[in-house]
Amino acid sequence: MLSRYVDLATGQLRTDAPLPRDAPFRPGEMDISSRDLQRLVRCGQVRQVVRGVFVLTELRDTLSLRAKALSLVVCPAAVVTDRTAAWLHGVDVLLPGEHLSVPPICVFDRKRGGRVRRPEVASGQRTLRASDVMQIDGVQVTTPLRTTCDLAMQRNRDRAFGSLNAMLHAGLVTKEQVEHELRRFKGRRYVRQLRSLLPWADSRHDSIAESITALRWYDTTPPYPQPQRPVTGRFGQPWSLDLGVDELYFAVEYDGEEFHTGDVAEEHDAERRTWIRRNTPWTVEVVTKDNIFGRDRDFEMLLPRWLAEAQRSLPDRLRGRQRWYDDVGD
Repeated sequence: MLSRYVDLATGQLRTDAPLPRDAPFRPGEMDISSRDLQRLVRCGQVRQVVRGVFVLTELRDTLSLRAKALSLVVCPAAVVTDRTAAWLHGVDVLLPGEHLSVPPICVFDRKRGGRVRRPEVASGQRTLRASDVMQIDGVQVTTPLRTTCDLAMQRNRDRAFGSLNAMLHAGLVTKEQVEHELRRFKGRRYVRQLRSLLPWADSRHDSIAESITALRWYDTTPPYPQPQRPVTGRFGQPWSLDLGVDELYFAVEYDGEEFHTGDVAEEHDAERRTWIRRNTPWTVEVVTKDNIFGRDRDFEMLLPRWLAEAQRSLPDRLRGRQRWYDDVGD
């Protein structure tokens, strides 16, 4: 019964609940029914940290906690790879919408050279050098450099580019390191994709979705954008625009659901952009997941129109904001 775990009067987890309070656990090793576990998840007392492993929600998400969770489902001879390796290094490479479910754990059984056959695991065969593998709290994981290369050589081009930029943004690797490492992967599947994406890669991209929006732009038409274009705010504070062409004072911003949904966030975004349009030369267009990922994906159709209008309106915007230029100059 749920009352074994939660004080029904307060809705708080009982201090004597038979669950580990400082470590991850697997439900099959605990005295808890699937129904009660799901109730605890729904009421926010427990969360699934990786597929098949749970922790109390109050526990802070750390690399050590992630490693402990993985150690419960990954055999000692296995190496954590791909998106799970990135996650263990502290980088989230999930696409928009994928946070709604917990993806399988990506591992490779290095010892046997075969697959790890577990329901919570996505596995395969991969040749790894000793220098490709490190340990995080006792869990074997591909190094940031090898993880970056693997992620950028996967079939999904969107994910590949977003993951490459996310690893660069985290400061775990540099473009020069990835370019140097490319030589060893000659002839490998999708290495040409990595080679083609690397010139566009940029550590300044602030999110996976922003990276993919930029990739759509690169595939569509010049002039091409630079990420995080600086703008001075109303009170002199530094603001930045997701993607912009400086010579046109034209920018595109991606509004994701996580940080741009809700009355407060939407009001803040509207006030900020209205002030920018009225007091700087910049014109700003906004896209969402529907424009970039949706069934009616239309960013590639809208972008040339927006760029043409930005070119046409530029003289008027520059004349109308001459006072802004003078203020900046002062």
